[in-house]
Amino acid sequence: VGITEDSVVENEEQLRAQVAWVERQFDQPALVEDFLPGQEYTALVLGNGPDREILPGRVGVAGGLYGRHRILRADMRGVGLTKVTSAGGELEAVRDIAGRAAMAMGCLDHVRIDIKTGADGALRIIEVNGIPGLKPHKSWAPQLYTLYHASPQGEDEDYRRLIARIVDSAARRYGLGAER
Repeated sequence: VGITEDSVVENEEQLRAQVAWVERQFDQPALVEDFLPGQEYTALVLGNGPDREILPGRVGVAGGLYGRHRILRADMRGVGLTKVTSAGGELEAVRDIAGRAAMAMGCLDHVRIDIKTGADGALRIIEVNGIPGLKPHKSWAPQLYTLYHASPQGEDEDYRRLIARIVDSAARRYGLGAER
């Protein structure tokens, strides 16, 4: 929220103006980060221990929606404008960094980790999302699950299986039966 084309600044004057805008607009301090200009990836981390599975993907936006910079604004997320596809040649690197982040932060059952390529070509974690969206067809977690576990019955069935997997993971962690 609050990320616009003007969020990418080139000098101190622009930075001060953008920070002042954020503080006025949201009545709270601004978070200042390095701009990562490269491709965005996301990884769904499901389960715990030996049952943990990491499902990486590349985030894309329909042509013409980006402005001057490759920025996924809040108005693009969770409304069906983004699509997750194969992570391609970065699959193992995204899987590795997401797995290490989930382990370091003690994430359980269901988490999504967003990663972007910096100007130097290195992958950088931009967010560990402990409560990722689960809107069918639109949110990245269901898209990732279908990417890796597509069923002949379609995305609605994939979604039901994703939710069951999350619930079953938590139930096992608490020693509860996997009754449905």
